[in-house]
Amino acid sequence: MAKGVQGRAITFLERMNLRRSTLRKQLETPELQSIHPILVGEQKAVEMVIDEFESETDNNRNEIPLSDSDDEKNE
Repeated sequence: MAKGVQGRAITFLERMNLRRSTLRKQLETPELQSIHPILVGEQKAVEMVIDEFESETDNNRNEIPLSDSDDEKNE
């Protein structure tokens, strides 16, 4: 069964939050101090995507269909 737009959006946001959490843990890992600047950059990029995604979904909340009917038409 295909997920609807809302389901895919929630899954995407969950993946982004998991990536952010993983990066935060990596930043605290002494063995990864040599790549600290890279991890900080990745964390900022992930946070920017999350912020933009949340802003966009808040702005377009009424445009997200509540059913899978659009997906079923495309299959």
